[in-house]
Amino acid sequence: MASPYDPIYSNTMTNLGSTRDQSLARLTLQEGQAKRAYGFDDPSNPYSRSKLLEQSYFENRAGIGTSMASRGQLYSGALTNAQTANTGQYNQDVGLLRDEYNTLLSGYGQDRLDVQAEYQRGGRTAGSQALQDALDNPPQDPGETTPTTAGPGKYKTVVKGGKVYHFYYNADGSVKTRRYVRPARSSSYGRTRSRGF
Repeated sequence: MASPYDPIYSNTMTNLGSTRDQSLARLTLQEGQAKRAYGFDDPSNPYSRSKLLEQSYFENRAGIGTSMASRGQLYSGALTNAQTANTGQYNQDVGLLRDEYNTLLSGYGQDRLDVQAEYQRGGRTAGSQALQDALDNPPQDPGETTPTTAGPGKYKTVVKGGKVYHFYYNADGSVKTRRYVRPARSSSYGRTRSRGF
């Protein structure tokens, strides 16, 4: 038997889904901006941080060559040592920048997981509230007429989620309280009936 439509639950899930989608879209935008800023995975930005490091490396390399040539050391060991030091510094700077970039991407990944987890928590809370509302306000079976006035001791037996509950009523027919009775038998699942004692 299909569950009745619950507009409150449906609206809650729609709002949760909208919040989730907006958060994920914002993270995707921020991640794209980071990729362009660092330039490792998106080389389209000529002024990315990795491009500027590379530019600085080649400028230093050319400057070292010019300096050594002016001093007559273009073919000396000093030139090789200076260029090796320049290359080592560049590799170190690139490594540090990539570590920073990878940490940033990992943060975006964790943020996505957090957004999904928040959506799931909200869905579980909404589902629990919808179930509680259904138990507190059980649907009437077809053909069954709930008396407008129920005296003390009157109750309705309702089977929900494989469990049998007794719903007790006030004199005006409103639900006073419910009480768990026992697990439901498969043959009686989904049935309700009114009785007195």
